[in-house]
Amino acid sequence: MQTTQYKKLPTVTVDVTITVAGRCFPEVIDEFHNKMLGIVNDYKVAHKDSIVVVFNLEYINSCCTKAIFTFLKALEEIYQAGTKLTVNWYYEEDDDAMAQLGLDLKDLVSYELNILTI
Repeated sequence: MQTTQYKKLPTVTVDVTITVAGRCFPEVIDEFHNKMLGIVNDYKVAHKDSIVVVFNLEYINSCCTKAIFTFLKALEEIYQAGTKLTVNWYYEEDDDAMAQLGLDLKDLVSYELNILTI
């Protein structure tokens, strides 16, 4: 299992499941953005049969939203190649903004993005 903690960024854990959790409000987004795309590239090379991605974010700013969107779009290639893809977007029951962001992102991808309350 590989866990990476970035300053002012969520913890990203890569094991059987890719988990992105915590708060995301970086001053410089490049390191996080590159890490997320690197994860997708690693999965492409490994030719995994299935991938599970879990988002459990408390807060996310617009820069981090763009990085997450780019990551989700990069997963599209893997999905189109036949890899089973499960993406779960968790939000606190009273967090309407995080729920809406999940719904917005869901509309932008062709695979199923599950919106779930914690």
